[in-house]
Amino acid sequence: MTIATGEVILASDVNVIANGRAKISSGTYSGNGSANRAIPHGLGVTPKLVVIFGTNNDFCGGIIIGNTAQILGWSGGSNAGYAVTISDATNFYVGNGTNYELSLNSVAGARTYTWTAISDGA
Repeated sequence: MTIATGEVILASDVNVIANGRAKISSGTYSGNGSANRAIPHGLGVTPKLVVIFGTNNDFCGGIIIGNTAQILGWSGGSNAGYAVTISDATNFYVGNGTNYELSLNSVAGARTYTWTAISDGA
């Protein structure tokens, strides 16, 4: 499959792009203000990318890329990277005591998050 610049890739195309090996899972969690909180992703392999968005009315979110022990978060006009436990075949991790908001595990009841985890299946 060749992808042209600006072309929209549909979810149904992901398996073709990854030679039928792509795995995708998604879910939600509510912030609880704890460090290195494990979020089960259900892929059975370590995700290559996790994208997380706050579902409240303001703009916040972040990403975890591959086998890094860091979450890159943003909220409003702020963004930063924070150390968290490295993702594994069972969980990805959120929350760093330096800033729970930007490390995507705000205090209990303050925010709900929606996430999507993607792996190449290997």
